[in-house]
Amino acid sequence: MELRHLRYVLAAAETGSIRAAARLLQVEQSSISRRIRDLENEIGAAIFIRKHSGVVPTFAGEEFLRQMRGAMVRIDQATADIGMAGAGESGTVRIGLISSMASGFLPRLIAEFKSRHSGVELHYTEGGLNEQILAVQQHRIDVTFVIGPVEAPHCDVFELWREHVCAAMAVSDTLAKKDSVAWSDLRTQRFIVTDTARGTEVHDFIIQHLASPGIRPRIDRHAVHRDMLLQIVAGGSALTLINEAAGGMIATGVVLRPISGEDITYCAVRSPTNDNPAARKMVSLAREFAKPYLKRVE
Repeated sequence: MELRHLRYVLAAAETGSIRAAARLLQVEQSSISRRIRDLENEIGAAIFIRKHSGVVPTFAGEEFLRQMRGAMVRIDQATADIGMAGAGESGTVRIGLISSMASGFLPRLIAEFKSRHSGVELHYTEGGLNEQILAVQQHRIDVTFVIGPVEAPHCDVFELWREHVCAAMAVSDTLAKKDSVAWSDLRTQRFIVTDTARGTEVHDFIIQHLASPGIRPRIDRHAVHRDMLLQIVAGGSALTLINEAAGGMIATGVVLRPISGEDITYCAVRSPTNDNPAARKMVSLAREFAKPYLKRVE
């Protein structure tokens, strides 16, 4: 029993004639007649009563046709669905990200992707860098957006955009009068960071730039989210570091001042063996969308 034989039967039932079915399907009448007869022999029951005026389904044929119509609808739907999935127009993209990307480039990218590929569902996972790279390697997520530079064995890494690193401070801070600050301006300042994986990254970044023999920056860790952290900064007793894109989310009484010559790079990471076509479209759009952002931040 072949799919085309079933289409012959349905066409004959719909037109009431093997001759009309042959014209409809652009197939030889004898071929349709022979294939229907073969199918009847295979299932052990007559599907049609043959008359001079055409064909009429038998009692058994009516039941066979009823089930075949339902099956063909499901087959056609499955064919359409798999075609859309193969073209990246349906399915799911599992995205990894970090909390600092809640504003800026990534939300705009996601909005654009949704407008172009409304049939694709997006699922999000937040986590640390190493955790997300491993998830990409194991195909548990399709693409992750992380802060570079990134070492991701057996993965493709695409640099997308850069942003200034900014010092977040109270509007009353003397440094707030400057358009930008230098690391030397921050050497005696007290910093606060969150007690999270992201906080650890910020802590290490500060140590890397301000620590020297016999001198260690003052950094306090708080078990709070960024919103509360910025409320503490607004009180004027400490500073924190934040990426430029988060500027639209700062608390009242807080200003951002870019650190001269300091910016961070954001990258997309995916596995070349991940064959999710929708994920490939996400990365392609990200690279297209990122072109204006790839110029060095001045």
